This record gives sequence, C-alpha cells and structure tokens, in this order.
Amino acid sequence: MNNTELIAVYSSLLLAWVHIERIRIILKKKRKSSRRWWVKPHLTVEMRNNFGAHEKLFAYFKTSDHEELFKFTRMSVEQFDMLHSLLKPKLEKRSHRTPLPTELRLALTLSYLAHGDSAATTAWHFRVGKSTVYSIIPEVCKAIWDVLQPLYLRVPNEENEWLEIANEFNSLWNFPNCIGAIDGKHIRINAPPMSGSAFHNYKGSFSFALMAICDAQYRFTWLDIGDYGTYPTLYIKMFSILLMVLVLVRVH
Repeated sequence: MNNTELIAVYSSLLLAWVHIERIRIILKKKRKSSRRWWVKPHLTVEMRNNFGAHEKLFAYFKTSDHEELFKFTRMSVEQFDMLHSLLKPKLEKRSHRTPLPTELRLALTLSYLAHGDSAATTAWHFRVGKSTVYSIIPEVCKAIWDVLQPLYLRVPNEENEWLEIANEFNSLWNFPNCIGAIDGKHIRINAPPMSGSAFHNYKGSFSFALMAICDAQYRFTWLDIGDYGTYPTLYIKMFSILLMVLVLVRVH
C-alpha cells in the first residue's frame, strides 16, 4: 500500500470518527433535554402556596396558635421575628426565578433543627426540593452564627473585661482569680472512615467534643465545637488558644 492509499484510509477513518462524535454529542443533548419535569409537580409555586408548611401551617401558627409555633420552631413569635429581621439581609437571593422567601428558609431550618427530621421529609413538608434543603440548612446556620456570635458569644478582648469576669467570680461565687468555668460534652458518632483512634474517647466509644467557657453569670465567652473526642488533646488546645488570647490582650 503506497502513501496515497494510506492517506486516503486515514482520512476516511478520521471522517468516520468525527461523524461518530457528532452523533454522540447530539444523542447526549437529547438525553439531557428529555427530562420529565424541570420542576416536579409537587414542588411548583402553586403547590407550595396551597399545601406548603410555611404558607399554611406555619402561617396559621404564627397568627393564631403561638404555643404550636413554639413547638414548631422552639421560638416565640417575637423571637422568630427578631431573628428573621437580623438574618434577612444575609438570606435574600437574586435569581432569574423567584427565590424562596427568607422567612420560609428560616422556618425550614429551625423546624429541621428542632425536630431532627430527615432532609427528605422536610422537603416534602415545605414543598421544596431535597437538594434545596441540603443547601438552605447550612447556609442559614452559617448566617445565624455570623449574626448572633458577635452579639451573644463575643470573646472578651480587653484586659479590663477579663478582670471584670474575675471580680464577678470572686464576689458571686467566692472563686478568686477565676476567668471562666470550663466544661464539655461528648456527642456520640460512628467512627469516620480512616480516622483510626482520633475520635475514640475514654468511655470506649467514638465522639466529637463540644467545649465551652462561661463567666460568673452563665454567659458563654468561648466555644470549641467538633474536635476529636479525646479530652486531654482538647483541653490542651483550649488552654493554648486562651493563653495566646490573654498574652495578646496583655501586650496590647
């Protein structure tokens, strides 16, 4: 076979490959466009307005049954409205489609946290997609932390603030030279894959630890959430960070 024949064969193979690729791309686009629904029928705006938990049940509780609203969200109407007003700027969305109301996003998250439902049942209850629930909950939780932490969990950063805490411990509880009461709690979990003994605690189970420091009036001044379930390591970490803070306050 001479060079001319080889070139002709390779050209035919190349054209055949291009044609096959073109057909594959067309079929792929057809598969993508053959979805049964862009939005499932039970998740449409009309269904949400007629049967969604926020538009019906939550709205009724908020206007007519405050006791049930407290069970639903673990908050009074006044507390919910105050929290919503604080979070609203962080929860507002801009989209080519009408975004979910900020009040719905907050009510969904509080209901999920209050009752420990699955994402699927929460999605059915509020008439939103399950993937939407998975994005709403962490986003709202982060907004709650960002807004409320500086107001209610602010770490003292001035020397006189620490001295004031020490004076309160001395006057209220007769504990001199004390700047905080520290304690923690283990949250039992299944051992994460490939974690070895990192989460193994002194009780023989696996856990992550919640640690906190409070002042003489039971107000939290320091939190550490989600570390390994070994007390010695966590105490060392907590006291190391706290010592660093105190040194920086002393220097400045």
